[in-house]
Amino acid sequence: MTEEKTIPYPQPMLSDVDYDKFGMGFFSLTDLEYESMKNCSDFLEKLEQALLNAKMVQTPAMIVMHLCCYLGSSATIYSQNKARHLEAEINNLLQQNAELSLSKFKHYLSNSTSHNQSLLFDQLRKDKPGSIIVQTLSLGRVVMAMMRSLSNNQNDTSKEQKEFICPQNKFFALLIPLVNEQHEQWKEDLDGLSMNYAINQLAVQIDWLIGYFSYLDKQPNTNSYIDISQTCIPLYIDYTSKLLESMLDKGQILTSMNNPTNGEKTIDGEDTASLLNEIRELSEKNYAQAPAATTKLQKDSAIVKAGLEKLVIELITEHMEIKIIYMSVFYFWFTLDAPLRGIPRESLNKLSPFDEFGNIVQLIKKTVYKLPNPEFSTDWKMLNSKMESLKSALPNPKDLDNVPEDQVRHQSTIVNKAVYTLISDYLKQDYHPEIIANILFNQWLRLSVFYGVSEKEWQKMDYYFVEILGAVRNYIPEIIKNSSN
Repeated sequence: MTEEKTIPYPQPMLSDVDYDKFGMGFFSLTDLEYESMKNCSDFLEKLEQALLNAKMVQTPAMIVMHLCCYLGSSATIYSQNKARHLEAEINNLLQQNAELSLSKFKHYLSNSTSHNQSLLFDQLRKDKPGSIIVQTLSLGRVVMAMMRSLSNNQNDTSKEQKEFICPQNKFFALLIPLVNEQHEQWKEDLDGLSMNYAINQLAVQIDWLIGYFSYLDKQPNTNSYIDISQTCIPLYIDYTSKLLESMLDKGQILTSMNNPTNGEKTIDGEDTASLLNEIRELSEKNYAQAPAATTKLQKDSAIVKAGLEKLVIELITEHMEIKIIYMSVFYFWFTLDAPLRGIPRESLNKLSPFDEFGNIVQLIKKTVYKLPNPEFSTDWKMLNSKMESLKSALPNPKDLDNVPEDQVRHQSTIVNKAVYTLISDYLKQDYHPEIIANILFNQWLRLSVFYGVSEKEWQKMDYYFVEILGAVRNYIPEIIKNSSN
């Protein structure tokens, strides 16, 4: 019996990646290839729903564009924000694998007919690296089904589609939590091996899809797709890097990204970078001690929390006033939570949530004051000190009294729509309303650090979150009683 020859992947690959030495344990090269394809498929499934909601249609090139954005963000998160150093290597991977893919599909399938197609596909599957043809054809079917589903949007839209990419608030709300979740799975699967294996195979899978689509489009080369990838990948490496740099302690500590104006305090870049690194190291050390999410409730809460935090950070980076974000999160928490406390919708419609803002703030202060101060470790105390140093050097968020009224209206519309859309998307995905309400309330408390609440006070609120939430929940039904008297 003749032994089937093994076709190697083109070299070089990313640093620390050697497929010849891979797969000695339980996780094989075939597993790596399959999981990479599955990750792409899971991403496209979530993207399809977002595009359906946005009433957008897609072409193969547009879908590849989204996949390249996904690769840029994945590379950034998987490499712990060092993807810029991998850019040249990723570009090299793009060129060599996409052209190899196109050449293989052309060589075996250009003269195929209904009679010999099965035989030619079988020959193609043998003359390729690993199981990449099987994975590419599977992913290609996902893309084709996705385009058919989205084609219905053509009849629903009354004007020509001007945007090619998913609306950014929706895109990052689905992208970052998914990549974070996949990152955790890769760490478990690779079991100490370099995360560059995951980045490498994800790039290779997208490259082979590019070659396949170039063949179907009867393109002489892959240049048009490569141009897309070389634009989107560095863009999303940069965008995700900036997003991560604006997040402290893995998304739980927010900093203002508004540009400082004349007279506002700031600190120089070197001091800032040093301080951020110290804070990040302390945060990672402290939060690593927290129990991992194991139940569905915990996992759902983590996903919703990550999505909301990313949205808030994105709004801050877009220079939305923090006060507007702060009040918007409060409003949507109140209107979602109140019906869960038994307040009829008709009664809620007669209330202005902002009339209760001051009362709820005072109730929280009163509740927190009565609770004993928790004992925090030396690392937590150090984190408090570092965060206060950072906050004191950041520009203060503006009071809305000093912001032009038309700007307040414009930004309020943008912020409210973004928060409402995210909540609606989570509800459509069957996340429990109480989970969403709890995360909104927690995020609102977190934003209070911009309005006189110290890091130490925030940590106490976070420590006693259940008690605070219970006190507020008990108060909400009293609002109706008081308003009817």
